[in-house]
Amino acid sequence: MLNKLITKLGYSLRKLDALNSFPYKKSYNSNNVKFDLWIADETASEWYDKGFEDNKEELGIISSMLDSGDKVLEVGVHYGFFASFISAHVTKGKYLGIEMQPKAAMHAQANLSLNEFPNARIINSAGGRESGEIDYVPNINGNSAVSKGGNTGFKIPVLSIDEIISKEGQMNFLKIDVEGHEIEVLKGAKNSLKNFSKIAIEIHNTMLSKAQIKELVELLSIEDFKGKMFIRPNYKLEEIDIEKIIHSPEIVNLFIWK
Repeated sequence: MLNKLITKLGYSLRKLDALNSFPYKKSYNSNNVKFDLWIADETASEWYDKGFEDNKEELGIISSMLDSGDKVLEVGVHYGFFASFISAHVTKGKYLGIEMQPKAAMHAQANLSLNEFPNARIINSAGGRESGEIDYVPNINGNSAVSKGGNTGFKIPVLSIDEIISKEGQMNFLKIDVEGHEIEVLKGAKNSLKNFSKIAIEIHNTMLSKAQIKELVELLSIEDFKGKMFIRPNYKLEEIDIEKIIHSPEIVNLFIWK
């Protein structure tokens, strides 16, 4: 009974020894870069301390797309694994991450600070079509979702990519992982999207209609790029196939460059 009540409130019962085991530091050596990560809680342990760095296809292609002078904008950062991985590559460039979940943004910034990356930082904000404020739904696995049903009691600022670029200057690499909010984020880049020469995006087909996925493909102008993709749960890279992207029932990861 007590456990059900605690779970309903968004908490969970944990053994004291499990709580006392966090945080701890894990070191990575992947694709010729080294970095450390705070494993801050059980979510971080599940995601990033059980072979995540062995996802060789995704890490490998992102690494191959990166140059030391790249200026990278990542929308949807989670706990900062890719933020750190990317920042370790762009030693002469810049990294800026946008993360909606306050707890995740805090952990991601802590991980950038842990590695003392000089030109990397996190902004706690949602990405969207236009700047303002939205309601969001927090949950217990380090992710959040934009509310579709009105007031939740949790509000977060929204930044469009166009506004970010107007303040930060043009960036050339865009990475997006926003749990089904992809179209809204891309529509907020109406003026700047064409200037990104490299894009990595996770398309959450499970949350989008085929019409929405088709719209997303059109917004990206995929035909103007070279690239690769994979469809989960198979992480094997393959040639881009727009029809497969639109009709896949699973998440599609797309990597494109000019």
